[in-house]
Amino acid sequence: MGIMLQMPFERRRFYMGWLQIKRFLSFLPAAFIVYVLLQYLIYQPELAPPHHVLVSSSGRSNLSVLAPRRTLQGRPRVLPIGDHDTGGILDVQDPSAVAALEDDPAAAAAAAPKEPAAPKEPARVNNTSRGPDDHHQPLEQNPPQQQQQQSQEPARPQDQQPQTQPQAQKQPQQQQQGEQLLTEPGSSSPAPANNDPAPRAAAAAAAAAPAPSSSSPTGAEEKKLEDQKERVRQKLQELKKVPGSAVAMIAALGENKSTPKGMIVVPQEVKPEASAAKPEVSASAARAKLITKKTTVKKSSAVVGAASSGLSINALKGKIKVSEKYEHGFSVPHEELCPNNGRDLKVLVLITTAPDHEKHRMAIRQTWGSYAIRKDITMAFMVGRVHDATVQTNLDNENELYGDIIQTNFIDHYTNLTLKTISMFEWVNTYCSESHFILKTDDDMFINMNLLLHFIDTKKYDKHVMYGRLAKGWKPVRNKKSKYYIGIDTYSRVRYPDFLTGPAYLFTNDVVEEIYQKALSTTFFVLEDVLLTGIVGESLHIKRIGDSRFRNEKIKISDTCAVMKTISIHMVKYEEQFDMHKRLLDGKTKCKVG
Repeated sequence: MGIMLQMPFERRRFYMGWLQIKRFLSFLPAAFIVYVLLQYLIYQPELAPPHHVLVSSSGRSNLSVLAPRRTLQGRPRVLPIGDHDTGGILDVQDPSAVAALEDDPAAAAAAAPKEPAAPKEPARVNNTSRGPDDHHQPLEQNPPQQQQQQSQEPARPQDQQPQTQPQAQKQPQQQQQGEQLLTEPGSSSPAPANNDPAPRAAAAAAAAAPAPSSSSPTGAEEKKLEDQKERVRQKLQELKKVPGSAVAMIAALGENKSTPKGMIVVPQEVKPEASAAKPEVSASAARAKLITKKTTVKKSSAVVGAASSGLSINALKGKIKVSEKYEHGFSVPHEELCPNNGRDLKVLVLITTAPDHEKHRMAIRQTWGSYAIRKDITMAFMVGRVHDATVQTNLDNENELYGDIIQTNFIDHYTNLTLKTISMFEWVNTYCSESHFILKTDDDMFINMNLLLHFIDTKKYDKHVMYGRLAKGWKPVRNKKSKYYIGIDTYSRVRYPDFLTGPAYLFTNDVVEEIYQKALSTTFFVLEDVLLTGIVGESLHIKRIGDSRFRNEKIKISDTCAVMKTISIHMVKYEEQFDMHKRLLDGKTKCKVG
């Protein structure tokens, strides 16, 4: 407002006029919507005609929708109140008349011209109603074009009666067809209609009979009728090929024998030799059944796809099984490390190490490995076989001194880390299967034993579970220069299953034998943690739970509080083991709780 007061008078007039124009334009969309709604309500679209004439057991039909399309100048058609699944039906006392009209596609097409000519003597169907308030409007049965076409109908095959036969011979056949059409599915007796079917059939036959024409159609008119019939047949064939159309759905469900209760579907073509009309389903019921059928197929296909490709073990594309590369047994087993099969142990710690990492093993023995002096804790190192005689001699001397190095039968190499870890499961399954918890770790790890024992005390009743740092959604490395490279011909999926990273993870003894046996029958995979805790663990439905205290990463040695709150720390040099262990034991550092 202050800005407007500062404007000159002429500019203020222009500004106010612009505001009025904007206000007027803002109402235009709403006015347009109201106009469209009014047009829709006044000029309602024509109802789509049905593809079948429906007749209920009470004699109600939807034949009236075959009448010519109405316009605003003509009298509006009032549909009666009917069953919700038929879309409004009319009373017809004799369905045989309907069948007679439906027998001839050309007659049905001629019955609905754009500008129908008034018949000379329009026939009335007895008690025919058009609506709840209009019970006496005539229903046209035989317009002049239809009468001419019926009188000049060419001869039909022998199995169908010609329309030029005498009235006395045609009447019993139509009466028999009417009785068959009024018979409900599953019933052997015709349904009653006004308790007098004979007069009704006779009246309908008389109404459906061709009236004598004063003049016969010319050759041009007869050809025009034949072209019209051919166009109708072609249009029906095209509609059957359109997926999702009502004609296609009804044609697809033509083999279905069930119909709604109390409803008979009059077919388009009635054969005289048929003993009873073939029941069909209405368009709405067919559409609902088709939708249900499609949904069921989609669900079943989704379930089959999930069952066939859900497990990551199916994505292993290698040709070599673990059992083909693995050598069972141990050259130095040290079964005495686990007395009574580990029954009295709280935790068994197995450390994978390289044969020449003597300093790493010594640093662990003098720091956090010193907890092995307790009777409820056992520690051992896992190494493979070596070709270097000097390295093997040093191993033998070290093993004779400490007695904690378990040596396997396969060559110790980084690519055989999977085999080394599987040998750990074999040793536990053979010599220490009753130790409740087993910790797998590496020789470059620092383990906070006090925190680990406290963690085990809180999980001592857990079964069939593994704990560690949970890797979720990790992708294979496709870079060929990386030592972690995994080709698509080795593992075809985009992501690994959830697994526990290999530097350190804890598991219960009831998963040891399952993982060992399953791993032997699995395709070899170089990444041991992905294979054993991820792929094999997923296939065995083992719970893999992540805990933030299993860091499995490098942290600052000077951060004493971080060391005290962490169970496992990765990439620790052997000389750093002493510093970390000292920080945990001095008790001088005060850390915040949480």
